Amino acid sequence: MDIGAIIFDPLKALFSKPSCFLPMMVFTVVFTFVFIALLFSSIALPPIGITHSSVSANSLSTTVLAVVLIALIAACLIAPLLVGVYISLSSQFRTGKQLSLNAAIARAKQKYLSLLGANLLAGLILVAVIGGLYAILYGISMLSLGILGILLLLIVVLLMIAAFVALGIIFFQMNAVIVIEDKNAIQGIKRSIEIGKKNPWSVLGTILLIVVLNFVLSLVLGFIVEILSLPFMLGGVLAVLAVYFMLTGIVAGALTAWFVMVPGTFYYSYVAKLPAAPSAAKPQTPTTPRKN
Repeated sequence: MDIGAIIFDPLKALFSKPSCFLPMMVFTVVFTFVFIALLFSSIALPPIGITHSSVSANSLSTTVLAVVLIALIAACLIAPLLVGVYISLSSQFRTGKQLSLNAAIARAKQKYLSLLGANLLAGLILVAVIGGLYAILYGISMLSLGILGILLLLIVVLLMIAAFVALGIIFFQMNAVIVIEDKNAIQGIKRSIEIGKKNPWSVLGTILLIVVLNFVLSLVLGFIVEILSLPFMLGGVLAVLAVYFMLTGIVAGALTAWFVMVPGTFYYSYVAKLPAAPSAAKPQTPTTPRKN
């Protein structure tokens, strides 16, 4: 199966029914505005320690930090639901079904706890492995070991990169198998590891292509967003910022929706091994995936 088809089938699916972009776009726009508003609030705080306002400034700073943490936690809780929605949409498209956002949302709700648990566990593993290597890196950097220290630092850095890549490969299919194969969190992780071991280079190639595309498109679309924001200069700084962050959230949401669907199309190309997707305009009769 052509990796290009795996990458671009989700885009065909989304443009066949553009309303499917909306859940992720709404999420990214709202989160962007909330996060930026909180960030500007913290920057605008008065200097601490010079007047009687220092107590209130400290209190406000703590409040802003708490709200930021709450916003991040809320985002982490909502993200698995959105992932389930878009994996379900990619499954609908690749099996020849008519895209249904309502059906995708219903399926995501069914698998929400499994998706949440799997992503939390994968996140903890990632933090433990990368964090442990970083602690070793920091420890080595604090010692005066000369050339040996430099070599050890280089080895640990390479190990961190290798660990990050390896974890990306083994967790790549985790969400897809939970939604498509109806697995729970632990089963989904085990199945994803199995798939990653069988198709390491295909997974790695797909991930690298996603990273490159995301980087290039983010630069290009970011430049376009800046150009589109310029006419609002007459409305003042706040008008420009409002338009800029809104457009940035929309672009981020569109790109995220696209790339979150990729593991689903990968699944049907390398695991279930269905043929290439039919035309999005003319869905064919649904096909039941063959088991390995």
